[in-house]
Amino acid sequence: TGSIHVGARSICHGSVVAGDDVHLAAGVTFRGVIFAEGSIDMAAGVTGVRPEPGVAVYAAETVRLQPGVTIHGKVSSGDHVVVVGV
Repeated sequence: TGSIHVGARSICHGSVVAGDDVHLAAGVTFRGVIFAEGSIDMAAGVTGVRPEPGVAVYAAETVRLQPGVTIHGKVSSGDHVVVVGV
């Protein structure tokens, strides 16, 4: 229920699911699904990678990506996906 904040240079091997927002700090690596009933913010240097079937990022509201975010998979949103700080 609530928001999840993942600290800088952390590694998430499983899925991250929040009842509100998800914030991934700089240099986070994830290998699963990131889901938020609110918004998702990804700082520069966040990497989502998994060989098969890839990773997935979904927010019911907005997905905000800083430049330098790398995602090997799908990104979708109930509102919009935007790269900020360009």
